[in-house]
Amino acid sequence: MDAVRSAQYELVAHVVKTRGLEGEVMARAADGLPFALHEGLDVFVVPPTISGPRELVVERVQESTPDAYRVRFEGVNSIDAAEDLAGRYLLARVSDIRLEDSADYLEEIGRVVHDERYGELGVIEELICTPANDVWVVQGAYGEVLIPVIEDVVLEIPEDVALPIATRIMDGLVGE
Repeated sequence: MDAVRSAQYELVAHVVKTRGLEGEVMARAADGLPFALHEGLDVFVVPPTISGPRELVVERVQESTPDAYRVRFEGVNSIDAAEDLAGRYLLARVSDIRLEDSADYLEEIGRVVHDERYGELGVIEELICTPANDVWVVQGAYGEVLIPVIEDVVLEIPEDVALPIATRIMDGLVGE
């Protein structure tokens, strides 16, 4: 019991809706993170359901669209059981999350961004995944700046994380 209490948890997914009559659900990644559900992962339902399960094991994950996944949980075998999960969030122990699946998405978090026109913009605090391209949320001297991660804007991402990422942001992204 003490190990469970001391474990660190991360919000990994949002159950959007039911899918079919046999207990599958549609889920999306938690804000700013890649989709982290995988077969065998123990997840915890928040807020907890009154009569439904509070802890689940992922049985199957299948990509449905670039940002939504069909998920089946052990023991959730009907639309009624799946409806208890719709609209809820899923937590997982940080130690159970496969970081190798998401490391490329998270490696820029905390890095400094330097623009050729505006100078230091700040630090990347979040990654927003969109169908068109990823977007870095940068906090700094200009407040919050949303930077599209595209070839025309991101000039260089040095391998040395101590060096700033070089950008050439387009007009209108920084409030002057």
